[in-house]
Amino acid sequence: MKDFNYHTAHLKYTISKTLIDKLGEVGQKIIDRALKDYVDTFGQEYLNVLDGVYPEN
Repeated sequence: MKDFNYHTAHLKYTISKTLIDKLGEVGQKIIDRALKDYVDTFGQEYLNVLDGVYPEN
């Protein structure tokens, strides 16, 4: 069974890829803003823990 970090990293990857594929630069800006808000709310360490968890991440 995969853990919470794996599933969170998978969602982050999938949503990011979809937004970039569909919206290009605008999609990247959306991702950047969302990740900034995430870090502002939870802290950088809670984003860093996802690095390298999902294979394509």
